[in-house]
Amino acid sequence: MEPEAVSSCSYSIHFPPSSASQLPSLLIEISSFLSTLSSSYIFHNPPPFTLSLSPLSFSSSSTTPQYRFIQGTTNCTDAVDDEWFIVYLLREVTKVWEEAVVEVMDEDGQFLLIEGAEELPKWVTPDNAENRVFIYHSNLHLVPIEHTSALPFDSSSSSSDPSIESTGFIDRAQSLDLVRSSTIETTAPPALQSLVWARIDGYPGKAEEHHHKTIAYVPRDVALALADTPALAAEAIGAFYERDPDGLRACNKMTRFPPTSPSDAFVQQTESTPAPGTVKVLTTLTRPLYSQLVLQKFFSPKPFEKVGWMKGGNGTKLMEEEERRRSVGMKITCGFEILYTLTSPQLRVPTSTSTSSATTVDTSSSAYKAFLARLTKTGYFGDEIQGSKVWTEKENVAKEGWTKSSASSGSLNSSTLSFAQRVDEAITRRLLLPTSLQLPTQLFLQSPPLDASLVSSEDWLIVDEDGLEDMLRQKGPGAGGLGESDLEESSDEEESDGEEGGMDGVESGAGV
Repeated sequence: MEPEAVSSCSYSIHFPPSSASQLPSLLIEISSFLSTLSSSYIFHNPPPFTLSLSPLSFSSSSTTPQYRFIQGTTNCTDAVDDEWFIVYLLREVTKVWEEAVVEVMDEDGQFLLIEGAEELPKWVTPDNAENRVFIYHSNLHLVPIEHTSALPFDSSSSSSDPSIESTGFIDRAQSLDLVRSSTIETTAPPALQSLVWARIDGYPGKAEEHHHKTIAYVPRDVALALADTPALAAEAIGAFYERDPDGLRACNKMTRFPPTSPSDAFVQQTESTPAPGTVKVLTTLTRPLYSQLVLQKFFSPKPFEKVGWMKGGNGTKLMEEEERRRSVGMKITCGFEILYTLTSPQLRVPTSTSTSSATTVDTSSSAYKAFLARLTKTGYFGDEIQGSKVWTEKENVAKEGWTKSSASSGSLNSSTLSFAQRVDEAITRRLLLPTSLQLPTQLFLQSPPLDASLVSSEDWLIVDEDGLEDMLRQKGPGAGGLGESDLEESSDEEESDGEEGGMDGVESGAGV
């Protein structure tokens, strides 16, 4: 199959030039804020939402101050939900930081205007919309066409193209000044804004429609890593889905995440009782990620076979639901093993993350208090009373976001760190917590009624091949869906992997 085209969403957050010296601290504050708001959200493609300072230009005059801003890019291939969740996050930034002006676009250009196409002013075209569309004070702004800038022609050029003038060029700096101006009206028409904001109406709760909750059996270290950083699941599943013979060899060793019998999951851990090697946990994935797991049938690698992973007591056959939970957990774990083995030789970067936890946050610092005040302003704590159980739980999530962002100098995903290092640091952070808080509530009782109340319905999976094609095609701009022979080619590749390597772990075809 040909490599799938990548669809990226790019975004930037602009502050007045007078705030230049504050940008590094603003980066950390905004990263912490967004890390908290997105703590339970799973992005389909790694790395997730990222922020950094725009680079310095070494070609500019050393005597001219350089304008810098906060920027980022996210891979939204097959994940249009991610793109609109990013819009929701960025709009929240403009509610809290009143001087912030946000710009966001994707491979198709100004997708906010595309969403509101029915209500666009007649003068708007793809050529003149550049540098005119922003989010400011939570409103959509569209700089009118009568405002233009001189074209930035090379001074050595002696001619210009008059047709370019007619496109209504305006540079970003001028547009930002106009958006912040109290005398120039740049707010987009209400009807246009209604169409655009309708797309993110209901967030953050609406994000649940993007997720699928399932019960899975996984080694304890995998559960700890996911409890700290749920986004690691996307990377692990991607590694499993695109596995090669080297990855399968790692699965046949399971050196870093060795499985133990799933029956261990029903041993209740206490302060004096050793932690079980395998735990049964509620796992949250995106729907596309979950479908990637369950639609591939996969033979148990030898380490799983040895502990009877896919067998019931006395070697009996498992019930269908129990079999699926073990299969999903096994595939996630194999993905962790593949990617950990691949990235563990990479150089490790010293950070303070491995020794930091939510319990070590200085809650008396003015910076942290300001951060908490901003969260309160957005309604993050709802109607909860400070000090209540729910309020405290929410603050602990906020502390984790503050810790991670501060430790990584504002990078939400620490993209410079290897997967192996991020997994180890996630586990370490979790182990710093009291035993009762290290993992979300574990499901120790074999109680189908209880399980059924926690997991998501799988009705959305009941589609024929044509329906699946339509779903994937709608997932993102330019997504081509499945080709006619993609499923067959995928099966053939997996079968050949097993034949060439002589290894367990692959069965052709799609299954549970």
